[in-house]
Amino acid sequence: RVVAFPKDRSGDWDCRSIAGSEADETFQESFVSDYIDDFWSHNWGGPPLQKVLVLLLQYNLFPAAVGGTVAAGLGAFLSSIQILPYWYSDTILFEDDSFQYAPWSMFFGLWGFLTFLIFYRPRRRIFLDKACIPQGDKGAKKRGIESIGAILRLSSRLLVIWDPGYLLRLWCVFELAAFSKAHSKDLDFRVLIRPALSGLVWLAIFLGHWLGALVFLMAPVHWYAVIPVAGALFLVVVVCMHFVRKLQRLLALLREQLFAFNVSDAECFCCSVNHIDPLTGAELLCDRVCVCACIENWFGRVASFENFVRLELFAMFEANLGLEGTGLPYSWVAVGCLPWTWMALDLLAARVRVGAPLHKTVTLPIEYFLLCIVIFPCLALFWMRIGRLTMTLRSRQSTDLFVTLAAALAPWMGHVFALGLLVAMRATGPWWLCSVLFLVLSGHLAFCYFRGKGSTATATRIH
Repeated sequence: RVVAFPKDRSGDWDCRSIAGSEADETFQESFVSDYIDDFWSHNWGGPPLQKVLVLLLQYNLFPAAVGGTVAAGLGAFLSSIQILPYWYSDTILFEDDSFQYAPWSMFFGLWGFLTFLIFYRPRRRIFLDKACIPQGDKGAKKRGIESIGAILRLSSRLLVIWDPGYLLRLWCVFELAAFSKAHSKDLDFRVLIRPALSGLVWLAIFLGHWLGALVFLMAPVHWYAVIPVAGALFLVVVVCMHFVRKLQRLLALLREQLFAFNVSDAECFCCSVNHIDPLTGAELLCDRVCVCACIENWFGRVASFENFVRLELFAMFEANLGLEGTGLPYSWVAVGCLPWTWMALDLLAARVRVGAPLHKTVTLPIEYFLLCIVIFPCLALFWMRIGRLTMTLRSRQSTDLFVTLAAALAPWMGHVFALGLLVAMRATGPWWLCSVLFLVLSGHLAFCYFRGKGSTATATRIH
């Protein structure tokens, strides 16, 4: 049995399905299927809202990016033909023309992006254990648990939503190890590992870039505009650095848990409540007995299973954790920087409104798009490395805040320099020369950062 997605009767996301309550009711939403697209593996005691955010990003991010950009294009078109009013008029530094600005593309883009992110429904069949295995019937539950190995073998992909409690749960570790063993010959791209906190890190990146682009657009375009733009960008980088440092600490804990994994120390919910359901008082089937029987069937001995977890799973985690081992794929970071492209559409609309030469306007969205998909993701790699170097939590909050501020300085200067370079190139050189130089610079950075088969190369896997 599978489910299309955990949802309530209205079709909206239901956090109870992820939190682990109302399992019998959710089972009624499942149906029989001859194939499984994705097997969801996660810790039922983890933060449900963070996991829902990760799922939305995993399945809906690309449709949201397309929908948001189309909506931003609509806003730019309506603004350029003067159906939507402009907010203010100003003269750009180094140019004589006065342009009429309004952030319609940015607001339309944000609206379209969030609409698709939340309400888009991908057509995938999901296995979620508590939704697809009946919890009230002991016999049916036992048969379902004993069939987990076959279910994993028939699943096309395993999605792991990791939190600090994941590797402490025997069930979770067995699911991951059994899937890896069943698909050992073609495991590449079959396992996706997403830390639960990665959704919040991405949200900070996206909202921060949207705010920075809005300030960049609305601030008067003169030399003194550097102050509000640089200030907004610094605030963005500080918030992102806070989450990056926290995520790096959690990932360091993940590596320790893998090295120290032991079946006897792993937890099962049933054993933690003495096999009595705390809600109904009914006796619970012992999952540990069933899982240990499955381990012996798949791996022969418990010691072989433990060695597989410490060696094979550790290597798999390292290869699937995205940019600098943070669980953020390159595609997530690039889409998180997309508001700058929407802002470029507003700049384009302002120039079309006053009849500026076409050859000087059409390159704007292209240049800012390159900024989003190459230069800012390269700077994000820089963030992650600094976050790893400074991840240690200080004993005093004031000292830890100072470390976050200091760690944010270098990435902040990188963002300011990239934007300043783009503006200066457009202001002082021929439009075609600046576009070519910017394209060459972007290509060089992409080649330097994403070549090879190291941790940076695995970041380019777009799932």
